[in-house]
Amino acid sequence: MPPEQVLNDAKAIVASSLEHDFAKDGPHIITGPVEIAGAKAGDVLMVAMLALEPRVPYGVISNRHGKGALTQEEFSRELGRSRATLTRLESASENTTINTLDQISKALRCDVRDLFRANPR
Repeated sequence: MPPEQVLNDAKAIVASSLEHDFAKDGPHIITGPVEIAGAKAGDVLMVAMLALEPRVPYGVISNRHGKGALTQEEFSRELGRSRATLTRLESASENTTINTLDQISKALRCDVRDLFRANPR
């Protein structure tokens, strides 16, 4: 990707001398941190996104330090699946197998449980 499309936030973090926890690094560079006036530690908050505006003309599967970032093409190649198959899996128009979920979690370097919503609708 052209250097001018990389977020300045990402460039600043990479160039900084801050210590990073490579297993838990956060908050997500695109969405946080977010300050809620009056909120205290332990408060439970409900946040509704009223509008979203992309800051870059691309999507990122993972941008955590040491985790890498994969394009859909690279991701499909790593899984040995077509991009069309990944699109169908992402849109829930095709079912998957436990084996495929295991392969996806390994490619993303996460636990297979992280692929599921904590509170499904």
